[in-house]
Amino acid sequence: MDIATAREQFTNARVGALRGLKQLKPDRESDRSRIRNLLNDPAAKVSRQAKATLIAWADETAPMLEPSDCAIYYTQHDNSGNLVAKGCKTYSEFSASMLKEARLRNIGALGPAGRKHTLYVLELLNDEDWRVRAEAATTLGRTGETSAIPNLIDAIGARDWKLTLEAIASLSQLDAAEDKIRGVAQIYWQPGIRAAAQRLLDGEPEPTVPGRGWKYWSPIDAYCHSDDGKRRDSQSGLRLTSHPDLVGAREVGSAAAVEGGTLVAIDKGEWGGALEFRPDSDLSQQLLHTQEPIKEESVSAVVKSPQGTFALTGSGHGGLDDGYIYQIENAADGKWSAQITWRLPGAPRRVIASPTGVLGIETDYGDVIFRPGKGMEWISCPTRE
Repeated sequence: MDIATAREQFTNARVGALRGLKQLKPDRESDRSRIRNLLNDPAAKVSRQAKATLIAWADETAPMLEPSDCAIYYTQHDNSGNLVAKGCKTYSEFSASMLKEARLRNIGALGPAGRKHTLYVLELLNDEDWRVRAEAATTLGRTGETSAIPNLIDAIGARDWKLTLEAIASLSQLDAAEDKIRGVAQIYWQPGIRAAAQRLLDGEPEPTVPGRGWKYWSPIDAYCHSDDGKRRDSQSGLRLTSHPDLVGAREVGSAAAVEGGTLVAIDKGEWGGALEFRPDSDLSQQLLHTQEPIKEESVSAVVKSPQGTFALTGSGHGGLDDGYIYQIENAADGKWSAQITWRLPGAPRRVIASPTGVLGIETDYGDVIFRPGKGMEWISCPTRE
């Protein structure tokens, strides 16, 4: 065996040992110190794995994740089951948002020690990606950062029920702003969030949803499976198809004619999607395009209404079920833009539009009406399984 081969085997053995240690949390400071010393190891694989191990241990000395760090380990086998390749995909191969969310989870795992990163977390509370905002709100509660109470109160709002939920949950952890939590419990537009806020006030745990333990937990889903949710849904009798604001409504498709061309929604399911402007000259300018294997998002519909042009996005693949409404605008210079405006209960499945511009939207977790310029109204739990 030559020296290079022996050195590679020794490196791989240390990497393997570090991966095994990720599952353990040694109490002795001397054990942690030995791993910290490997952060400067000349072998890049060793130093990277030492960092990953310290992060898994929620060690307060662990450096922040960087784009070059491993996000997902993978193995590849042939048809006979033989291992043909293995390695890792770095955060740089995915979206910037994925890295931010991972950093926030790591900071939250530090507990009070994570407060040294408060300024960074507060910055992400206003991130352009609404998933990141919600994770930032969660992190502030986990670190116990009382100075962020005003920021969490400001985060409560109708447009993003997920951010509102995480903000009031963190305020509850901080024993603060009970009046704000009570306000959500009484008047928030979505009954599942009202119910979640009341559970926080009553000190009750999150409910479980039968048969959905593996899925992303949603308070809206939990509400619709609860006896109270089923009873209220039955008593209200409201349905999209019979709502007076949707008289004459028609199905919304994947294309909308606009001045100078057509807006086209592309839905590739778990593989992402796009919203494109295709001018009459047959050129193409891409507006909204998210090819994120972890945080995938597809554009399912685009509609031009008297109040503006809107695109509906989202994916219900695997453990993800996000849905959003974007407002689409064309600037004076001819360039199009997409601005997120509302979070839906889940991924949109069917969209209808009335002649007056009111949208009826069926999602995996419930049906809503969206009135541009006015807001969103909850109609019922899912009308189809």
